[in-house]
Amino acid sequence: MRAVTDSSQRNYAFYRYLLLVVAALGEDSAKEAIELLRGVDESIGSSERAPKLALLQLDNEVDTGAKMAAEEWDGLVAAYWSRWSSKASVVTELEGVVAGDEGKRSRLHKLLEEKWHTAPVRTAQGF
Repeated sequence: MRAVTDSSQRNYAFYRYLLLVVAALGEDSAKEAIELLRGVDESIGSSERAPKLALLQLDNEVDTGAKMAAEEWDGLVAAYWSRWSSKASVVTELEGVVAGDEGKRSRLHKLLEEKWHTAPVRTAQGF
């Protein structure tokens, strides 16, 4: 079990590094990174959560031209939640992704409230 945890942490560290590089290089790099992350997410499926989380985070850090439509972002959050909601850190991770974006924060809370009614989860945020 320890090896899986270490591997997951290294994988997420890679995605965080990618986000930092993209932020430094600008929007053209962001578009390439989005395609890269989508490809990785599709190829590994539901075995790892880091690519979806990185896509959600990257959407906050790119200029308007590379942003996802609200419906696409909401769908990605819903897919993330559906697969990983049993993990204790998911609400905190999603809260971190929407920090500073009140529109996304409001949509996230609405989504989590809807999901909570079908599958209750206890959190410090009250969802």
